[in-house]
Amino acid sequence: MKFASDITAEKRKNAEHEGLIAAIGRSQAVISFSKDGIILDANDNFLAAVGYRLDEIRGKHHRMFVEEKYAHSEQYAEFWQTLAGGKHLSAIYQRFNKAGQPIWLQANYNPIFDASGNIMKVTKFATDITQNMTARQAAIEAAEETLNTVGQTAHSAQHVNSSAQGISQGMEKARVAVEAMHGRSEIAERSTEKLRLAAASMDGVVQLISKSRTRSTCCPSTRPSRLPAPARPAAALRSSPTRSRRWRTRPRRRRRGSSPRSPRCSRSPAPSTRR
Repeated sequence: MKFASDITAEKRKNAEHEGLIAAIGRSQAVISFSKDGIILDANDNFLAAVGYRLDEIRGKHHRMFVEEKYAHSEQYAEFWQTLAGGKHLSAIYQRFNKAGQPIWLQANYNPIFDASGNIMKVTKFATDITQNMTARQAAIEAAEETLNTVGQTAHSAQHVNSSAQGISQGMEKARVAVEAMHGRSEIAERSTEKLRLAAASMDGVVQLISKSRTRSTCCPSTRPSRLPAPARPAAALRSSPTRSRRWRTRPRRRRRGSSPRSPRCSRSPAPSTRR
């Protein structure tokens, strides 16, 4: 009875494990590899994610799902060395489907051991998160574009600010120039006023000179000025007393029958005093 109970418990445990594996298989993409990376088996979810049939991938290496450059890198070699050493790996991985398009898988690589502790295979449990990653990438690109737009707006604002400062400086220069022109205008106006006053003074002097000339022409002197007698030697004066007396001033005689001269101005020339 005890032996039968042990068999029943073992069957129950195996059935539980099989049910757990089946539940995982229904919700996740599952694929199995040898410890060297050769594909052993894959469920329908994984095949749907990569777009292959099982006979197209069985017996081939895992590198058919990765980028060629990465497949020949040291990182990829270390990846399989870690799994062959019995360590599990978990991360978000980028893989490529049959059409060469990138897909994103949230995956766990788990080494499976036998009763002796040797690695039988490596099983991968994955969830296709391509849509989430695409939306995330679109959000990142939109954020970058927004940052670029903000940067351009800030640059434009700085340019506008610089332009406003330039306009303000130009207005200030124009104001200073106008004030300078106003100052020069005032100086010119004062100079013009001085010239006007000087011209008025000169005009007065000219008018005074004109009046003086008119008066001298209208009323000439009744006694013409006599030129001074030239100097004579003293000996000549002593030798000719009679001639010297002729140069003395004699009283002016009036013509016979002439009346005294009127004080009014006469245009006739003054008569000569010498006959």
